[in-house]
Amino acid sequence: EDYRRLREGDLYNHFQNNRELTTKAGLTRSLRQLAADFQVDIDAFYPRCYDTSLASEREDFVLDYRRSAAVNVLRQHRRLGVVQ
Repeated sequence: EDYRRLREGDLYNHFQNNRELTTKAGLTRSLRQLAADFQVDIDAFYPRCYDTSLASEREDFVLDYRRSAAVNVLRQHRRLGVVQ
């Protein structure tokens, strides 16, 4: 679509099929592949994220959310002195 409006001599900085780098889901897939191929610990520099369009990742997200919520409740109780 964007390319149709270009005139001869116009410059642009678009790359076709760039979703692998310009969307969070695409970047995550690329980094996970990097981790699998080269044993790179992407958790050291890239935040947790989930592609919720996939059922398995939705389930992982819900589980992670519940764990995080439970840990935060425990921390709150500990901070208030309820749990020693």
